[in-house]
Amino acid sequence: MTKSERITPEYRLRVSGRARNVRLVVAPGTGLTVVVPKGFDPAEVPTIVARRADWVLGHLERLRGLGLDAPRQEPPPASIELRALGESLPVRYRTGPGKTVRVAGDGPGGVSVAGAIAERELVARGLRTWLKRKAAQALPAWLGDESSRLGLPCGPVSVRLQRSRWGSCTAKGGISLNARLLFLPRELAGYVLVHELAHTVHLNHSQEYWRFLEGLLPGAAVLDRALRSARRYVPAWAQD
Repeated sequence: MTKSERITPEYRLRVSGRARNVRLVVAPGTGLTVVVPKGFDPAEVPTIVARRADWVLGHLERLRGLGLDAPRQEPPPASIELRALGESLPVRYRTGPGKTVRVAGDGPGGVSVAGAIAERELVARGLRTWLKRKAAQALPAWLGDESSRLGLPCGPVSVRLQRSRWGSCTAKGGISLNARLLFLPRELAGYVLVHELAHTVHLNHSQEYWRFLEGLLPGAAVLDRALRSARRYVPAWAQD
């Protein structure tokens, strides 16, 4: 698992005329802020954040444990863009009795959210549960197709909502995939699948592994770099 396979933490960018170096600041209420000097190339920021991802995620987790993380204020989504599947699903909301939220459907009519829809965290939680179900239907089948196409059989496949990884592979060939892959452009999500299948042959990131992966998927190195900033495709309600 390379750092680019991990989910780059969400951040705010602030340009400071007084800054001499790039600084990463994690604070209650604002999360991660990246402070850069004037003239600094913002295209380099995702790589810097990805390199410090473990440190940032650790500090964010401690803020959550203390109840100091900032609540998300974004309104519930009007639609859900699943780029990996080429789907744009409208979301319909209906108020219902009780203090629960029920999320169902993914057909032409879109996604239905019913219940205590004024409770934003309940809505977000329900949508994340729905996302995991949706991904559990789509990703293993897609991985199976790639496995057959490449001639790389894999072990059991699981789909989860990992905080810091897009995917992983065990020594026995079992592959775990992040449900949030559905938000990524199809070529990036597909890269993660091939990347993990390549680990069934080389369970490391040696030069042999990267040569093998490039043979399976020409341009893999370019996609690996693009993956470092892929978290921007994940909507706020699906981040936690």
